Amino acid sequence: MKIRLAYTVASVVIVASVSVLIVEMMAFGYAVLVSLGILSPHSRIITLPTLNKYFVSSDSITYDPIAGYLYKKKELRTVHISGGIVSYDNMVPINNAGFVSRYDFAEQKAPNVRRIAVLGDSFTAASFLPKNWPDALWATLNADEGGPRYEIYNFGQEANGIANWHSIFFGLIAKKYTPDTLIVAVYHDDLSRRYGVKHTVGGFGPIEGRLYFMRFPSIPTPEEVQANFPSLLRPLRRGPISVLGQLRTDAEIDGFVDATRKGEYWRYDYFGFYGTSAALRGVSLAIHGELNWLRAPEVRTSTPGEGAPSKDSLPGRTPKEKLERLTVPWGVALLEEIIDYCKQNGIEVILSSIPDKDLLSEALKRNSTSEFDQIFRAYASHHEIRFFSGERVFSSVRSEDLVRDYYLKNDPHWNDLGSTRYAMKMADFIKSGDRVGPDTAP
Repeated sequence: MKIRLAYTVASVVIVASVSVLIVEMMAFGYAVLVSLGILSPHSRIITLPTLNKYFVSSDSITYDPIAGYLYKKKELRTVHISGGIVSYDNMVPINNAGFVSRYDFAEQKAPNVRRIAVLGDSFTAASFLPKNWPDALWATLNADEGGPRYEIYNFGQEANGIANWHSIFFGLIAKKYTPDTLIVAVYHDDLSRRYGVKHTVGGFGPIEGRLYFMRFPSIPTPEEVQANFPSLLRPLRRGPISVLGQLRTDAEIDGFVDATRKGEYWRYDYFGFYGTSAALRGVSLAIHGELNWLRAPEVRTSTPGEGAPSKDSLPGRTPKEKLERLTVPWGVALLEEIIDYCKQNGIEVILSSIPDKDLLSEALKRNSTSEFDQIFRAYASHHEIRFFSGERVFSSVRSEDLVRDYYLKNDPHWNDLGSTRYAMKMADFIKSGDRVGPDTAP
């Protein structure tokens, strides 16, 4: 029975994927004819969908056995095109340690300087902004020439969460940089994220370099990374794996950006992404019997409103148990190891919630915060450590204004105004010494 069901599921996946692939191939052929001038785009026989495109400067990322990946250029370009618009086109500063920061790291701390290390995800790395919030925090805290001096070391990484943070903390921060304070900036699903690795694969012709991303159940060896990532001559071998974007030269990226701004993004839809579609990945995964995403760890969120877990659905007696039920126990366990080490070595810990725009928008309507924010604050209190609510940073903003004013268009991340607002409030909180901030209101 199980074998028959497995074959049925695989058959459905293959048929659906091949059907989508046929449509995509037709669209690709149409794009070729339009590009060659054989057909006019104004007399389309089909409608080309607007794809979600993410571009990164070529030769800019390298696998790292501790962090999962590091950047290897002093500056790189990131572009996101979605919904027919350019969500962002940004030049990103990279420091000497391979992280997104305009400030280099030094092992030896200068006297009378308070060093703050930051762990976070894409909201903290923020390669989509001119300046991420840790860099803004560095500038803000040091604005007073006669005041205390601060260093803000940003170890934030796009797409990664607690598994990578644990490795970075014990493999880099604790060994080399010895901070006075550690800020852990947590998005609602960060404590459920397995160890993530970015890896690049070169290409030729229409199949350019790819930026791949894969999660592993534990920290892989370099050999395991190489064996599991695809190459030009080998289809995908294991899932779940995703194509995060394209590695392109600046001239090629300019072509995509200019065409999009002229309303001609259709010219590039299939040239840029031919061979990386969900259909192709689905066929490859089904053929290899590697539909691992069906067995991925359950990730529960605190989305309010429809489908939201009620307080009664999280019956843990302690804040730790409630946080485990809201995320996953192994993720909380890794966070606890970081907290315990900091306590034993005199490192102050600040836990902070990073606001999801949908969760926050619903919470603002209730003049409250999300369930995740509330449980995370209780967890910090239980451990007797400081807590900074990223959601309360926007408590005075109307729900209907939040996304328009503080988040990128067609993108889940905050914009420069949102990130800067968070940094300014965090600076006040750090200097205040308060246990909870930016205020104690629910």
